Amino acid sequence: QFRNDLGWAAPWGPEIAIAQFEKMEHLWAAGVADLRQAVVRAAPVYRADAKKELGVAQALLACIRSTIHVGKFYLLRGRLEKAGAGEQMRLLDEMETVAREELRNAREVLPAVRADSRLGYANSAGNEQIGVPRAGIYSAASIEKKIAQVERMLARELPALRERLRHAHGASR
Repeated sequence: QFRNDLGWAAPWGPEIAIAQFEKMEHLWAAGVADLRQAVVRAAPVYRADAKKELGVAQALLACIRSTIHVGKFYLLRGRLEKAGAGEQMRLLDEMETVAREELRNAREVLPAVRADSRLGYANSAGNEQIGVPRAGIYSAASIEKKIAQVERMLARELPALRERLRHAHGASR
């Protein structure tokens, strides 16, 4: 949750880890689509419970997608630092695309997380309490915070970086 690097991808490395998460995302998304159809076909007495389970599946899909997006963004960021002038703008464009995908991902899952109090809770490990809220880990509030952060990055931080790079490359010519 609080990492700003790709250390979580060890020992395989980020490219392999991201590729495996993409395979999982593809299969999980197909399962979510199937579950969505099951909700539509569910008998009315079961539909509300089925819809809640669909929300759980959607939340897990959003987590998988976030992992992919963060991994790709960090890879691109690392490449940007080492790239030549010609490649930096292309890498910034890719970073912006990934950030927009994550923004859409977060916005799409937010209603499901708001609708189900089971989401945003975590087991409290050795404590006798079960399901203690840990709002900072995964909750509507943490997703809203992410949305604001990504919006700020897209509106201010990436454009400012793009401008700095333009000036740096213009000054070197």
